[in-house]
Amino acid sequence: MGPAQDRESTVLGVGGVERDDDVGAPERGEIAQRDAVQERGVLMERKARAVQGHLGVDLARDGSCAEIPYAQRRPPGLAIPTLPVCEQNGTIFAWHHGAGAPPDWEVPTMPEFSDPGWTEPEHFEMEIATCCQELGENAHDPAHFVSVHGVANPPDSEIEFEGRKKISINRGRLETPRGAIETIIRGESFGLGLGITRVSGLTDMAFLAMNTPIDEEHLQLRWSFTVPRIGDSHRAEGVGRAFIREFMRQLEQDKPIWETKRYEPRPRLCDGDGPITAYRKWAVQFYSQPAGG
Repeated sequence: MGPAQDRESTVLGVGGVERDDDVGAPERGEIAQRDAVQERGVLMERKARAVQGHLGVDLARDGSCAEIPYAQRRPPGLAIPTLPVCEQNGTIFAWHHGAGAPPDWEVPTMPEFSDPGWTEPEHFEMEIATCCQELGENAHDPAHFVSVHGVANPPDSEIEFEGRKKISINRGRLETPRGAIETIIRGESFGLGLGITRVSGLTDMAFLAMNTPIDEEHLQLRWSFTVPRIGDSHRAEGVGRAFIREFMRQLEQDKPIWETKRYEPRPRLCDGDGPITAYRKWAVQFYSQPAGG
């Protein structure tokens, strides 16, 4: 959702799942997310601190109204809905489920982000008019690496599904003055909105991909990259930085395709189009029927 900074004083405004939310990070490391909500004509303002300061309303950690100093009785059920949150990899994550179900998995740890042998994460953000499933499907279309990105040959790809987790491995060869070098890109997806990718071969690189839907037709892409340091100089590996630039270049090339393509529920695929059908079958598990829908 956003970087976990100044936890004792910051309220982070985020947009997501067609709701206008705040993530407060108050004292003792406790974190709560509160929706903007209107109850009985009383506007509960976006920032929880503003609610308490302007109206004098005391909110409990679960979002319920603990006290209204100017009222003899509290209206029953008066509360600001909350979302479960956690802090991991320098980021605050919030859990939203269309049917209101609780979290059923843990956000994985990315050890490179806390390893002194790796650089501080470099963050990139972009808003794209597409959905999370389309973003992930792109990785399983090997033919487009040649026609869209100018790669000499499509990578050799493997894909494995383990429950909610997907592992993909792409192998390619880069021609260098020292000869051909195999590059391996290994991606782990933990659902449609979170993934960890590691590159090895000519250089090492790792990045955390976080894709958040902000309405039915747009998502906020956040990618955080890190590369190994060079010895004790604390300078980033030059080749690793070049890989970061190449990933972002390809992302920019994919964006207009995502934003103009049409979803085909029964695409006519050939044997070189990649495991699109298998990917879609895996993705179905992440859609919930909203309550009352």
